[in-house]
Amino acid sequence: MDHQNGKAEDFLPDLAALQPVYHRDYGDASYIYLKSGQVILDNRSIRGVKQALARLKALDQAHLRRLCGQELGHRLNLPLPLSAQLMLVPLKMRQPLTENDSAYGLVNLVAVRKVLSCAEGGSMVLLESGQSLKVLANRETCLTHLGEGTLLHRHFMLKVWEI
Repeated sequence: MDHQNGKAEDFLPDLAALQPVYHRDYGDASYIYLKSGQVILDNRSIRGVKQALARLKALDQAHLRRLCGQELGHRLNLPLPLSAQLMLVPLKMRQPLTENDSAYGLVNLVAVRKVLSCAEGGSMVLLESGQSLKVLANRETCLTHLGEGTLLHRHFMLKVWEI
């Protein structure tokens, strides 16, 4: 499947999800799903894309992780609150081939329509654009992660972004 190449930062207002992929030319790369329905290939890993988005928003990821961890009571697989319209929730989307590859993609909470169970296991996240993303976790686990994203979204709206 061929996709237009680009960088996630260039599509920030339209970002719906980031999916880790193994690309024949770039290796560990990311598909950027846009709210418009378009899919863009970013030749960076999910980790690299997350760092670039945080830099663009001038946010300290370590401090954000501390705040989110305190609010949720755990430290792993935390949502990344970048703005009121961009709350990125981690969901397991692949089995990594090497220890440094990410298994988790990121779904923008505000772009999710619903989560369905899959007969063959795992679940399917349906985006507002009509696109769907296969997730390795079951529906209940996905809903738990999205619920944590919703809690953090409310917390940041009221106490951090003061909206």
